[in-house]
Amino acid sequence: MADPVAVAKAFTDHYYQTFDTNRSGLATLYQNESMLTFEGQQFMGAQAILEKLTGLPFQSVQHRVVSLDAQPSMGGGLVVFVTGQLITDG
Repeated sequence: MADPVAVAKAFTDHYYQTFDTNRSGLATLYQNESMLTFEGQQFMGAQAILEKLTGLPFQSVQHRVVSLDAQPSMGGGLVVFVTGQLITDG
């Protein structure tokens, strides 16, 4: 079995790099059953999530991960908790 923290770090690095450089490139990471909760609003499905993420009011963004914790979940998935900084438009 792969190390859950190593898998979570690789995924998180890929996700935030893509978010920071090409938000529409996140489309392949979401499914119709995916849900995003953002500032109290829920977005269901890949299309709704991508519309929200690509419509955010900032042009440039940079994520700085401070800590990452991961643990296996039922069904072979992972629960990942990330804390850090989000720097928008400089």
